[in-house]
Amino acid sequence: MNLLRAFVLILFYYYNPGEQMAWYYVVPDVLLQIQTMVSFYFVLRWLQQPMSANLITAIFTVGVLLHSWMDVYGGWYYMQTYLNNFEVERAQVGDDLAKITSPQDTVFAAHGLPVRKTSAYVLDMSGLNSKLATSYRINLDTALAHVHPKYGVHHFYWNVAETMNRFPYTIRQVYYGITLYNNEPFTLFERVDPGSDAPTHHEALSTERIRVDAQPGSDVWNLNGTTFSLDLNGTNTRSLFFGVEKKADAVPLSIYVHHATGESDTLHMTAVAKQPERFASQVTQTFHVELKPDIQSVDIVASQPIHLLYPIAGR
Repeated sequence: MNLLRAFVLILFYYYNPGEQMAWYYVVPDVLLQIQTMVSFYFVLRWLQQPMSANLITAIFTVGVLLHSWMDVYGGWYYMQTYLNNFEVERAQVGDDLAKITSPQDTVFAAHGLPVRKTSAYVLDMSGLNSKLATSYRINLDTALAHVHPKYGVHHFYWNVAETMNRFPYTIRQVYYGITLYNNEPFTLFERVDPGSDAPTHHEALSTERIRVDAQPGSDVWNLNGTTFSLDLNGTNTRSLFFGVEKKADAVPLSIYVHHATGESDTLHMTAVAKQPERFASQVTQTFHVELKPDIQSVDIVASQPIHLLYPIAGR
């Protein structure tokens, strides 16, 4: 039994050491508990002492129950928080991707749910379901250089952003729910055809370029306030994405775009209210503002304190 459990674990560690998710180890966990109970039985037979056997049985039973309860409670809490909030968003990524793809397309992705509904060929960069991806040793740069997918879904990690900028890809949509867990947002990329004027270089704004209520920003995941000033001087930014965590009520936003000429434009948008029903909608809202390259700065002003998320500038 131990050999079987070890063999299952080795498969995961060998093929995908970076993806050590708890739900991968249900089978090894069950096998381990069975092995423990079997071993315990033989220990009791070896002791042949009724009092000791009863005491050990009681201790063992309590230990198994506590362990099982922690597993069950942990799973319940995970379902009530993370999954209830953010699997809705990952499913939305899949719905959006399915609308724009065809069987002739290729999509790269590192997660299963966002590509579940697409009819396109999926280059699975997690390495779990794609022999083609593993033939490139799950290296995104190498795979893109040979396969040329039209679309892609990935977290906006800095190294992924650099890869997207090199090939190049533009951003079609950003999904910010996962940033509430201090993780980079899911991003839907689209390959840029020659001659296109779409922005092909995207990067997350550094906190040095962000001020919140006239104070320096702390980090791109925790920008809380009413006035957010984004310094875009010298960046040639033409596209700005940012997220807002939804509140119980809608929140009006005024976006002031300041040009190098001294002129300013004002845009009015609204962060919609969060729907109270479970699984009803995403917990964040994405905003996309198209800009001219001469932009000096952008001020985002809310009518009440909001949680602004992970601004991404494109040029």
